[in-house]
Amino acid sequence: MDRGSFADRFTKPHMFTSAGGFQLELNQTAPSLSVSVSTSNPSDDPVAAVDELGTGTTVWRAGLQLARLLTSPSPPSLSHLIENKRVLELGSGTGLAGLAAGGAGASSLLLTDLPPVLPLLRSNVSRNSFIQTMHGCPVAVASLEWGPGAAPPDIDVILAADCNYHERHAEPLSRTVADAMTREDGPVGQAVLSCERHDPLAHAQLKQLLRAHPGLVVSTLWESDDGRVEVIGVARKDSGIGEERDKKKQKR
Repeated sequence: MDRGSFADRFTKPHMFTSAGGFQLELNQTAPSLSVSVSTSNPSDDPVAAVDELGTGTTVWRAGLQLARLLTSPSPPSLSHLIENKRVLELGSGTGLAGLAAGGAGASSLLLTDLPPVLPLLRSNVSRNSFIQTMHGCPVAVASLEWGPGAAPPDIDVILAADCNYHERHAEPLSRTVADAMTREDGPVGQAVLSCERHDPLAHAQLKQLLRAHPGLVVSTLWESDDGRVEVIGVARKDSGIGEERDKKKQKR
């Protein structure tokens, strides 16, 4: 695919139609797919270290699949996980998965990303204002940098899709989730991470880091037939949720 045809894929809004009938219209911009800082020391630029390829303003496969699972009325479905729940989305990008959760019954949404992505994210929230007016789900947008203590209080469920492109993403993402789910004051009850295996080592490391936490159970909620996309469920051990789901892995 040449550069022109690649860019053409992002010139029009992405249209997502849920099984329940509502439609999201999402602006997106083409990723740069070029590194603008030295990868030898990405900490010099925290924004570039997280998304140096500029992929955060685009709809990708794992985000699309998570949106489908959250809005599906029949198996395989994850709609029960977000119904009447306060949802935080990490690395929201275009906002697809988070807004889909709002249309599927979440009680509130907090969509987060790094500052350069927020204008696009806010425009998509405005473009799909029916999530708030018709579905009665308040939507807030905020900047959030991953790490311990990053997740705000009063959250029931964490969502993340297509957020783990490189090995260096795995550690801050896993720490954000683990810290939120094991804190003493109002721990998050469930996390759902939809991942395309862009980097198999990064994917394996994310699961390893989460499984190494003594208070968490990690399970596969769904996996594509080609093995490229896996939806990971993370639950507290005292809930018993993760162990039961791992026995009922859903395959498309």
